[in-house]
Formats: sequence, C-alpha cells, structure tokens
Amino acid sequence: IMQLTQMIDQQQQMEMQAAADLLRQMLMNPDPEAAVRENMSRVDDTFMAVLELNIQEAEKQGDVGASTRLKSLRDMIVAALQSNMRPDVRFINDLLSAPSEADAMTMINEQAAGYGPDLLETFDALVEVIGAQVQPQLVERLQALKAAAKAVLKA
Repeated sequence: IMQLTQMIDQQQQMEMQAAADLLRQMLMNPDPEAAVRENMSRVDDTFMAVLELNIQEAEKQGDVGASTRLKSLRDMIVAALQSNMRPDVRFINDLLSAPSEADAMTMINEQAAGYGPDLLETFDALVEVIGAQVQPQLVERLQALKAAAKAVLKA
C-alpha cells in the first residue's frame, strides 16, 4: 500500500510539474493566444489548478504585472473552452454565469425552447458529472435551472 501511495504521489507531482512547464511556456510565448490555441489539448483540471494557484500567489505577492498576465491567459483559455462547447452546454454555462437568478430565468424563458427536450438531458448529465465531484451547491442550482427549463419546455 505504501509503495502504491508513493507511486500515486509521484504521478501527481509529475502532472503538476508538466502543468507548470506548460504555463511557463504559454507565458513566455510572444503570442499567448497562439500558445493557447496550440496547447488546448493539454489544458486540463491540473493545468487550471496550477494557473489559479499562480494567480493567487501573484496577487498575494502584489505582483500586478504577473497577476494581469496570468488572468489574461486564463480568460483566453476559458474563451477557447467555451467556443468548443456544444451549444446546449454553452447555454447552461451562460445560465450559471448570469448576473442574477432573474436574468437566468429570462434567458430560459426566451431561449430554452430553441434547445428542445435534449436540454433537460444535458442538465442531467452535468448534474451527474458535477455531483461526482461533490459540488452540492452547483448541483442544486443546476436542478433548479432544469426545473425552470422543464416548465418552459412543458416536458
């Protein structure tokens, strides 16, 4: 068991180092947008965690320049991820990012019908994935949004 635990720890350290190396490579590239496009297949949860940790550390150190560059890179990555999302997943993401619950309900009332009943299945799939990651508040919000969409779709 100890040997297995040590192997897992080493694997995690290697993944973190690879993510840190990729982040450094992207930051050093004179065209960060091109670096993001070229490396999207390597962006994963570990990379995003390393990026967020670096943003927090730059802010903690008061390094405004580094913090700004890192946040800009994060924004480019998020935009690239969103552009690759299926339309129904992007819509749900937009609902979750809405400034208020009233805005989300307006979006559902105006746009849910365009996605049809498949939207409800997408909600279920996201609830399952997020529930597995133990994010109960997000699961509750998704379920509430799904109920509103279901009412609009009369499904």
